[in-house]
Amino acid sequence: MNKILLSVLTIATVGAIGVYATQAYFSDTETSTNNVFTAGSIDLKVSNDSYVSDQITGALVASPNTSWISADLTTVNKFFDFTDIKPGDIGEDTIDLTVDNNDAWACAELTLTSNADNGCSEPELDDDPSCATESAELMDGELAQGIEFVWWADDGDNVLEENEEASKYYLGPETIANLLGTDNTIQLTLADKYLNFFDRTRLDQGDTVLPLKGLQTYYIGKGWCFGEMTLTPLPEDTTGPLVRGTGFTCNGVEVNNAAQTDTLTADLKFTAIQSRNNMDYVCPEHEQ
Repeated sequence: MNKILLSVLTIATVGAIGVYATQAYFSDTETSTNNVFTAGSIDLKVSNDSYVSDQITGALVASPNTSWISADLTTVNKFFDFTDIKPGDIGEDTIDLTVDNNDAWACAELTLTSNADNGCSEPELDDDPSCATESAELMDGELAQGIEFVWWADDGDNVLEENEEASKYYLGPETIANLLGTDNTIQLTLADKYLNFFDRTRLDQGDTVLPLKGLQTYYIGKGWCFGEMTLTPLPEDTTGPLVRGTGFTCNGVEVNNAAQTDTLTADLKFTAIQSRNNMDYVCPEHEQ
């Protein structure tokens, strides 16, 4: 009996060894850990470097209250904040735009929110008798008809130069009132499928139009004149407007008293939208 049990135990043990042996093939395991999807960003940063006529001498001076370093815009950031302008006054700003951190299309929109008589002085009534009945109306003033505006692709020096003007790729000079489209807005394309304002490429001229590059700074020069603006573009240089001027002049002789005490307010909005997977994007200016 003992011999029979020993034989059974021996068979069972051999069987167990056989089962274990079948699990000993060559093998290898590879593991990839911490796989991640992270969304990119389209974050438009804006700065402004501003100059305006001095209130005493009329000479061009820096305007600290309308200048700021690159940031997200808040209600504190104003491109125009001048409360005592006179015929012949000018202003020049260079706006810096940077998209963090992907390529993007970009558009701009200026909306006139008021052009009001804002009360009527005696001299104003002489040139604008209707002011007496319109002084409370939001859009019946004359200031938007008296301020001329120009907008160009700048190289960052706050000066309209000959190569920038020669491209004929700018807006103005024209009065704000004449530039306005529907809903009292001016639609501006910075880069969409049809054109790139900065490198001056156009689809209708057979150019390859590209979006703004992420993390690259682009410059928009904009000037205004309370009167008649004349472009006087300057040779290429690195000095700023306090040294060599803005590249335009302003003559306020023809401005009469109709705009006295008038107030103009406007909103300026910039929009950036991803270009990847969106290569047919068009700004509102080009929408059918």
